[in-house]
Amino acid sequence: MGRRGTSGIHHPLLSIEMPQTNIQRAFATVGERQVHYRHAGEGPPVVLLHQSPASSAELEPLIRRLAARFSVIAPDTPGYGHSDPLVPADAEPGIDDYVDAMAALFDVLGLQRPALFGSHTGAIIATRFASLYQVNVVGAYQMVRACAPAMKAQGQAAVVMVSSIGGVTAIASSIAYAASKAALNLMTKSLALTLGPEIRVNAICPGMIQTRWLKAGLDDERYDATVKVGMQLSPLHKVSTPDEVAETILWMLEGAPIVTGQIVLNDAGMHLGQLPPMSRRKVQP
Repeated sequence: MGRRGTSGIHHPLLSIEMPQTNIQRAFATVGERQVHYRHAGEGPPVVLLHQSPASSAELEPLIRRLAARFSVIAPDTPGYGHSDPLVPADAEPGIDDYVDAMAALFDVLGLQRPALFGSHTGAIIATRFASLYQVNVVGAYQMVRACAPAMKAQGQAAVVMVSSIGGVTAIASSIAYAASKAALNLMTKSLALTLGPEIRVNAICPGMIQTRWLKAGLDDERYDATVKVGMQLSPLHKVSTPDEVAETILWMLEGAPIVTGQIVLNDAGMHLGQLPPMSRRKVQP
C-alpha cells in the first residue's frame, strides 16, 4: 500500500464552524519509518485516526474543536498523507499491522492510555486496539473486583491470571497483544498488594502451547516444524501442552500458600535463550 494523498472526503461531524487554533505538524521516528502527525491543545490526550484513503488533514476541524480541552494528536496512518508506508513497502498490511504501527507510535510519543476516535478505517483500528486492552486487562480486573468480596469472606483464596510470555519478552503476535499482557502482569502485582492477606494473586505466562488453535492456523507441515523449533530452543526440549499449563495453574491455586504477586514463566525455559557454543562447553559436567 503506497503513500496516498489527502482525499476530499467530508466528515459530517466536522460541519460546525470551529475556533481558529494553531495546529502544529511534526514527524516522529518509529523504527525505520517517519510518521507525520498533527497536534494541538493541552490536557488529557486524545488520538484521532482518519479514514482511508485520506490523511489527518481531514480531521483539522475536529482537532480545533477538541484542542480547547484536550491534547489532540492526529497521525497520518502508514502509507497515507506524509507518513512512510509499512516495511516492506510492497506488502499489503492488514488491520493488525496498522494496530501495531499505532502502538509503536504511542510508545514513541509517550502516550499510555489516550482516548481514541476513529472514522471508518480509523474506527476499525481504534476498536481493535482498544478491544485487546478491554479483554486482556479491564475484563480481568472487573472479574476480580466482582468476586473479591466473596473471596475475602472465605478468608483464604487465590486468583491466577492467564497472561503470556509475550508480556515479558515483548515477542508476541502483535505489539498491542504484548502490551496488554504486560499491563496484566503489572496489574497482578498491584492486586496482590491490595487484596492480601485473604487473597493471593499470581499470573502464569505460557509460551508456545500445542493446541488445536495453533494447529488450525498452520498446515500440518508448518505446525510440526514450529513445534520442532520450539523444542530445540527450550532448555527442557519441550513445548507445553494444555494439561501441563493447567497443572501449573492448579498448583498456584491449591498450593503455594505463601506465593503472591509472582509472574510465573511457563515456557520450558525458552525465555532464557541459549548458551553460546563456547559457554556451553564450559558447563559440561
